Amino acid sequence: MKTLTHIQQLSELMKIPFSEEQAEAITSPMAPSVIIAGAGTGKTTVMAARVVWLVGTGAITPERVLGLTFTRKAAAELAMRITSALDLLKDDDDSQFGVPTISTYDAFASTVVSQFGFWMGRSRDSRIITGGEQYLLADEVLRCIQEPPGTLANKSWDSVVTNIPRLESRIQSHLVDDDQILQYTLRFMEGLDSAPRNRHGNVYVSIREAQTIAEERLALLRLCQEYRELKVKQGVLEFGDQMALAVKLAGTLPIVGEDLRERFGLVVVDEYQDTSPAQARLLSAIFGHEAGIEGYPITAVGDPLQAIYTWRGAAVDNIFSFHESFPCAQPIITTLSINRRSGPQILDVANHISAGVRADPLLGGRTTVELQPSVDTSDAQVTIRQFYTWDEEAEWIAESIAGSGESGQIEQWSHIAILVRRHREVGALVEACGRHQIPVEVQDLGGLILVESISQVMAMMTLLTDIRANPEVVEILAGPRFRLSTADLESLGRRARDLAKQQAQESPYEERLFDAVANPGQTGFSEHALHSFELLVHDIESLKSSYGTVLDQVRRIVAQIGLDTEICAHGTHAHLDGFLDIVASFSQVHPGASLASLLGYIRAEEEYSHGFAKAGSSQHDAVKIMTIHHAKGLEWETVYLPCLTQGVFPGERLTDNPIRSACALSTALRSDWPAMPQISQITNAGLITHGDDLKQALRMGEDRLAYVAVTRAKSTLVMTSHLWRSEALSQRTPSHYFEQACEVGSSKVHRVDPSSDEGRTPRPHRREAVAWPEEGNLILSDARDAVRRAMDSIVTWESGDLPREVVTQIESWDEMILILDSEVSQDRVIDVPLPAPLSASQLVRLREDSEAFVQALTRPMPRPPSQAARRGTLFHQWVEQYYSSSPLVVQESIPGDITTLCTHFLTSPFSLGRPMRVEEEFVTTIAGHAITGRIDAVFAAQENPELVPPGKAVLIVDWKTGFGHADPQQLAVYARAWAAMKNIDTHKVAAGFFFAATGQFVDVDLDVDSIDEWVDAICP
Repeated sequence: MKTLTHIQQLSELMKIPFSEEQAEAITSPMAPSVIIAGAGTGKTTVMAARVVWLVGTGAITPERVLGLTFTRKAAAELAMRITSALDLLKDDDDSQFGVPTISTYDAFASTVVSQFGFWMGRSRDSRIITGGEQYLLADEVLRCIQEPPGTLANKSWDSVVTNIPRLESRIQSHLVDDDQILQYTLRFMEGLDSAPRNRHGNVYVSIREAQTIAEERLALLRLCQEYRELKVKQGVLEFGDQMALAVKLAGTLPIVGEDLRERFGLVVVDEYQDTSPAQARLLSAIFGHEAGIEGYPITAVGDPLQAIYTWRGAAVDNIFSFHESFPCAQPIITTLSINRRSGPQILDVANHISAGVRADPLLGGRTTVELQPSVDTSDAQVTIRQFYTWDEEAEWIAESIAGSGESGQIEQWSHIAILVRRHREVGALVEACGRHQIPVEVQDLGGLILVESISQVMAMMTLLTDIRANPEVVEILAGPRFRLSTADLESLGRRARDLAKQQAQESPYEERLFDAVANPGQTGFSEHALHSFELLVHDIESLKSSYGTVLDQVRRIVAQIGLDTEICAHGTHAHLDGFLDIVASFSQVHPGASLASLLGYIRAEEEYSHGFAKAGSSQHDAVKIMTIHHAKGLEWETVYLPCLTQGVFPGERLTDNPIRSACALSTALRSDWPAMPQISQITNAGLITHGDDLKQALRMGEDRLAYVAVTRAKSTLVMTSHLWRSEALSQRTPSHYFEQACEVGSSKVHRVDPSSDEGRTPRPHRREAVAWPEEGNLILSDARDAVRRAMDSIVTWESGDLPREVVTQIESWDEMILILDSEVSQDRVIDVPLPAPLSASQLVRLREDSEAFVQALTRPMPRPPSQAARRGTLFHQWVEQYYSSSPLVVQESIPGDITTLCTHFLTSPFSLGRPMRVEEEFVTTIAGHAITGRIDAVFAAQENPELVPPGKAVLIVDWKTGFGHADPQQLAVYARAWAAMKNIDTHKVAAGFFFAATGQFVDVDLDVDSIDEWVDAICP
């Protein structure tokens, strides 16, 4: 191995001219250290270089390095950088050169739980649930409770289903006990009861609302307890549960820290600003203060200006309190400020936007970075444009992108991204790009459901689960299928109010638009509206009587509303296909799921952008449209930031206010409470002030998000805004990000005069009823005419004499049936030679059912395409790719139909294993017969002590993707073959099946001694 003594040697070895600040971070002592790395400053390169430096100087060996990060993509990139850089140190004779361990936080916590969880009675068979499964469990909790959930009884079903996992996630992320929440909430409610009233002696509205939310939180907490018990009963964990359990294990069992500190001598942590309190405590309980350790060499890399996941449980102050968690004699803090991605004009905008965050009092003057351009970076172009309307803005963006393609300014569509703050804008952008034949790819589910065709399906799904869904009724009736006029919609609202008043005389009642649809009365509606009402009622009745999986139900909705015909006519089905793929994946894993569960899953993604599912592959050459949260860590040549208006970006919707949201934790209970606004007094003024403080914290979060968005662009940044939206009654104000960008002198700015063209100001207008399909749409008109012609050509077959040619054909069929029946009735014995060699799977089939096996050999028939076989093939290929890339690194691309299989694998101990062979083919001889086969994976005991049972040399694992029977004798054949290949005792070989569909591993007692006997019996 090459030895390093000076940073210049490392620079020459890696062929990177490190700057002074990079060199300082790379060569800092083996002690707790923080690297504050601004956007695009090459933090991954510095992390890899630091590992190479410490290995090259002899401070650490490669196998004792642990790298942790959040996402699979980041882990893959970090592992690739580190391993490829370490390869530069190798000499020709370095055959035993070790490999670092690179993992995600969740995978690391899984290792802790799987290795030490049994000390607390935790079964290793527990599997992780994510996304839809959480909402399925919450749905089951709600269906099985013995009494209505208190004040939650008047909430919609899917909102309660969605809020249960949300509150549970916050409880686990901040390590809060139920009793703490209960006691704090009760004290808070007592304070509300005694809060001062207004001058008229009445309770303030804010006090009443806070009281209601507190009561809802207590009811929701009870449901969370039921939810937790159901998880234990079913033997499942969420990632938050797993992390909390890992913290508990590390904090109570000294052996956990001792074992991991002995295994790892250096820890490198990426994106530390996004760690949750639970994740930070886990590291501290193993390598830092909570373990009583001082000076352990852990390097944390992060940027407080990019902390955009506080709503997900991340604690902004973690990176500033790093040296409290990991104490040392002399705290080490280095910075990276030279941006190597974006042009200087883009950096000017980014620094101007982030100035307010750097001056945030909550940061207390702590270290942040102002980005500096690299001397090698070319100039960039920043364009800022304002439009009268949102429609004009979306159209101009599409025209601009089309012009870039036609002029050759961009080489591929995938070099362009449109980043939005919220999903609502996605639909208009997709439609505008479609008009210019620009291929687009919506990168997250929350945006996909805002495409018009998908939103119509979603509205029908919602109405089927909740007949009170008034907004969805309006969306359906005003949508492209019915196109009701504003006058008819207004009449519908009046009819709903009249029906509600009539019913209110007998019992409490609410206005429901669908009641008016089903009972419109005699007057007040156009004929088109009445006909539309009849169709919608028929649709709902028909769909409510249908059964099947959620995929079956969604497909019926698509067919019922005629969406499939419309899409076929237009030839644009990519987005519907993407949506159905997501539903299919959900349905495949949960065949008994309800539409309410599916809606809860989708709505959570829409609001919180968790990224549970993506619409299609990111490898397509298409313009990417995604939220800014999804864009973190990515980069493009050209980035468009639309809708820079107040209320959109920055957003003003505060979803994590505990005074207004029952699933939010009080800031006093959060682990990062010192960095969060607190309630000063329980009064009307105190609650209002607290809300204002939280909004200010929200604004800082929006500023950090804007900083991330701007720094995704390399050479071109386009920022746009508008004054009017068609449904708005007042003019919009440009975002202060738009104004800040205008202040940067290097930007090209185009603004409009709000008073210069009054005629273009959109006003709410009355829709008039039109025919569907539109008469002017030639494609749909042609499709409609074709359907009518087909209907006219239908004839009825009446009874009577058949034509002579038909009779002759039927007689020939009868004759053939008699011949075949005669052939079948004859008793014949045929000697069927067995294939040579036999495969291991053929040998097992022959053993299980020799008659069926022989019949298949005698009359081989083509097999129909099997979805199960395809999933099995995809999973085996994915696992092989996983192990062949880099240890413990998760591949970024996971096919949608095997997501659950891969997730179970990634949360199993095998994801951290190091197989010595994968997909190993063999040929062996048993009882005189040649047997071939392929072994999925072989793990050696020396490299995988946590996987291979004591006393065994290797563990053979066979991946199973179905729920069917697995024959242990197949593994016995594998063990016999492997022992023969390696010349070892067969009794030193262990084997088992890993069932990816459930995440369970089943070890097998191998009966290798009797193999010759039973093979000889079935193969005479």
